Parts: sequence; structure tokens; C-alpha cells
Amino acid sequence: MIESWILSYLVNSLWQVPLLLLVGWVAARALRQAGPAAEHRVWVSVLVLQGVLPACSTLPREWLRGLFLYGGAPRSGDVTVQMGPGVGLSTGHYPTQLLAAVAVVYGAICVYFAARFIWQWRKLCTIRAESVEVRLSPEIALLWRECLNRFRISGVTLAASSRISGPVTMGFRRRLVLLPVDMIARVPEAEIHAVIAHEFAHIRRNDFAKNLIYELLGLPVSYHPLSRLTRQRMMESREIVCDQMAAEVGGHGQYARSLLQLASLLAGEMPVRTPHALGIFDTKTFERRIMKLSEKRIEMRGVRRLAIVTACVAFGVAACGSALALGVQVDAPVGAGSTNSTNHAQDKLRPPLRVSPGIMAGQRTSGPNPKYPEAAKKKKIQGTVVITAVIGKDGSVESAKAVSGPKELQDSALDAVRQWKYKPYLLNGEPVAVTTKINVIYSLGKTPPTSLPNGEIPPPPSQMHADAAQASSASQGASPSSQNNVPAGAMRIGNGVSAPVLIHSVDPKFSAKARSAKYQGVCILGLIVDKNGNPQDVHVVRKLGMGLDEKAVEAVQQYRFKPASYKGHPVPVQVNIEVNFKLY
Repeated sequence: MIESWILSYLVNSLWQVPLLLLVGWVAARALRQAGPAAEHRVWVSVLVLQGVLPACSTLPREWLRGLFLYGGAPRSGDVTVQMGPGVGLSTGHYPTQLLAAVAVVYGAICVYFAARFIWQWRKLCTIRAESVEVRLSPEIALLWRECLNRFRISGVTLAASSRISGPVTMGFRRRLVLLPVDMIARVPEAEIHAVIAHEFAHIRRNDFAKNLIYELLGLPVSYHPLSRLTRQRMMESREIVCDQMAAEVGGHGQYARSLLQLASLLAGEMPVRTPHALGIFDTKTFERRIMKLSEKRIEMRGVRRLAIVTACVAFGVAACGSALALGVQVDAPVGAGSTNSTNHAQDKLRPPLRVSPGIMAGQRTSGPNPKYPEAAKKKKIQGTVVITAVIGKDGSVESAKAVSGPKELQDSALDAVRQWKYKPYLLNGEPVAVTTKINVIYSLGKTPPTSLPNGEIPPPPSQMHADAAQASSASQGASPSSQNNVPAGAMRIGNGVSAPVLIHSVDPKFSAKARSAKYQGVCILGLIVDKNGNPQDVHVVRKLGMGLDEKAVEAVQQYRFKPASYKGHPVPVQVNIEVNFKLY
């Protein structure tokens, strides 16, 4: 389970991180005239989403669907099209050892970044513990009190440390502004004022706590170079916001001159950033910061600002929704090599994978058709025997049990089903055991009894060996087999015949009766997809009732498909469609 989640997260983060960076760049450009605060919010959102969105993409589809539909009007219905042989969805059929190795390497990278985070935090605690409180001169004390009053904060201490090369801010409750030991002595008062104002802006915004949260959220994607680029953009915009706040204290011109003076004083010895702490020299974008301070500010207001912000939000939501819809979920690979014996033991304990009967339709390769018992013929007994079968890794039927149907017909159905053979069902390229349902229909009509596992297409006529009882065409009310409504020339999926691809669908509507009764469920429709991809002869294979069958037929008749093909030519095929009516 953990391995599956790690691989899914990694695969999704590989492409979602650049997607979110692109979306953030577009939004930041659009909101540039809205001010540095708006631009900073964009980059913070991108940074958080780069860590969170890949995790959301690993959630079950049903959970995500319920999340987006929560609190809204109930949907009319969900449609699942299941045709042809089934192969488990995966990112590709790669060796299990490779998938396991990727998971281990990625886990090791995450552990490395987490260990580095902890080491940097301990280093920061050591720096704080070794710092020495600074006694303020009357002039610096006056500047200090002015900034405290201007930013409406208290409980801040000024200290000095020989282990830092530039001013930084740290702490949650006991906030600390830390300066290099000789900075007050060799830097003019105006520049000290600019430094204090800038660090107080960080304290006012609670940037130290926010920065730690961003670091933690970004740990799983720290391996990605574009994640680091996003962090740089976020830090740059944060410093510009603090510059704007600090400039309000002494004026934009004076603050810009102070920054230039600080840069000249520290030329050739630009301070190294202290991990997790915040400082005026955190970014290498002095030129842009000074340009922002000196340029004439023309901020968007009113309707234009609202329109651009709304468009950016809609763009971001659409990008996130698309990323979730296209998210890849990797199933845990099956081990190999020395772990085979362990895996065999686990396979025995693990319940078989439940596969829709419609999906297993094209997997059947051989096996006799059920024989109509003579005693049942004489008594005119007919009906459907429902069988639950477990199909092993080798495609043989390991067990079969009749769950309903006339008792006189059950033995005949079980004898035939137990001899059936299927193509192995693949999951991540490995065969797995599955469980499914099979309907064996006995009809006193002009055709032999046929097998229909909730829509499974019976074998071609040349493979059928059951005796057919001759009766009236009405079949005395019996359910018709799928072949009774099949036009000449229609083929079945498998053995070189590809499945048609659904390219246009229409959601079925709930009937008023079903909605008022809060009735839901699944009905199965049979149809022919012709050479042009149009549905023909849409009929109900398994009824649901309450008027929902008619609604399903009405919707499926509007479907359009890419036709099935055989040897490169379009051909008509028989398919079955499950229409799932579900109220949320």
C-alpha cells in the first residue's frame, strides 16, 4: 500500500509541478500591477499545491468525485462503459524490481531532505542559544521603539551572533532579530533603521512560521528542480512585500538608498543565507527590489482588478481539476525473485480481485456450452442460473458456485462453467486471480442455451454444442439470449477484434419516480456498435426498474464510438454497457 502510494505520488509530481509553475507564472504576470502582495499569494499557492496536489491525485476516484459534488445537486447518473478484455490500469508494464527500486530511491531522497531540514533546525537553535543580547544606544533604541509602534508588535529581542553574516529573524513567541556582531558598529544609522524595519515586516507577517510550513509541505517534491525555482520566486516576492512595508516607515527613496548603501558596504562578502531564518539578504534580486521601490506604482483597482483576479482563480481551479482528472494511480507491484514464496503465501490470503462481468467477456477462450437437461426440457423449466466464479492466474476456473436459478438447471451450468478457460487477467503486467459473475440462460427457443456473465457474449455458433429445445418463438416469456437480437455479421471483441472506443456520451436522467424514492443501481444494456460507430439495437440485458432502464436506453442511443476493427478494417461488434445510476 505504501509502495503504491509513493509511486503514484512520484509519477504525478513529475508532471504536475511544472504544470503548476506554468500556471503560477501566467497568473503572477497577470497580477503584477495588482501589487507585490497579490504576486506573492500566487507563488505561495503554487508552492503549497506542488506538494499537496500529487497527494490528492492518489486518492480514490470515488472520493474525489464525492468531494467535488458535495453539497451540490445530485447528478443524474454515472455511466461506465465496459467492453472487451480487461487489463489493469497501470503506468506501464515494467519489471517489478524496477518499480520497487524507484520507490526505494525516492524514499531515500525524501529521507535525505527531511534529515537536512532537521539538521538545519538544530543549527538554528544552536545559533539562537549562543547569541548575545545587544545593548542599544539611545539612537538605535529610538529607532527600535518607532518600528515596534509602527508595526504594532511587542516582545522582540535584538541580539548579535558571530555565526551569521547578515541580519535574520527567527522565533515564534520569543521573536528575535539577530545581527552580525560588528554590524551596528560599522553600518550607518539610516541603514540600521532600514534593516530593523525590514526584519519587523517579516515579524509582522509571521513569515518565520509560514516559511517552516512551506518547507515541510515541499519536502516530498524537493527533488524536483522546478520546485526549487518556485521557492525562489516565492522568496523574491516575499522580500519585495517586506520592502514595501519597510519603505512606509522612512519613505521609498530613503529605503532604496539604504539598500544600495548596504549592498556597497557588503560588496564582495554577500551574506550567506541562514537556513529557516529570514533576512533582508535572502534573495539575490537586489536590482529588481530597488526598481520596485523606485518605480511609479500604478495599481489595478475596481472592476479591472476583480476581473483579472477572478480569471486567475478560475484558471488555477481549472488547472488543478484537470491535474486531478489526469492523475495516475499506480498499483503496488507484485514482488519477484527471492520473495516468490512470500508472495504465493500472500496471494492465498489476499481475496481475488473483483472484476466486472462485462470486462471479462472477451477473456474467455474455450469451453463447452451448457447442455440442456432432458428432465428440465420435459418439464419446460427455463430461466437464468447465476454463478459466482473464481478464475485463477492461469485462466482456469478454480471454483464455481450457483447463487440463484432453477435447481434442475444448476448442475448442468456448473459442469460447463468449470471447464471454461480464460486469458489470464493482467494487473501491472502480472496475472492475478479474479472473481466474477456468470449468467447461464436456458431458453426453450430456437437457439441453444447461452452463457451471459451479466452481458458476456457467448462463443461463436461453431463452438456451441448444447441441444436446443424447439418451442414457440415467444419462448414462453423467457429472457432472450444476446444472439436473438444480433444482426448478421456482428462480431465479438477478442481474437483480433479490437474494442470500440467511446468518444461521445450523454448522461442519463433520473426518472421522477426513482428520484423521489431515492432509488439507484445498475442496469446493463446490450447493443451493436456498427461500422460507423453508431449504436444499434440498444436493449436491456438486466433491468433496474423505476423507469431508469428507459432513461439509460435513451442516453446510450446518443453515444458515438470509434468503430471496432479487425485486421485494420472497421467491423460491427456486440458490446454491453453498465449504466450506473447513483445519487450523491
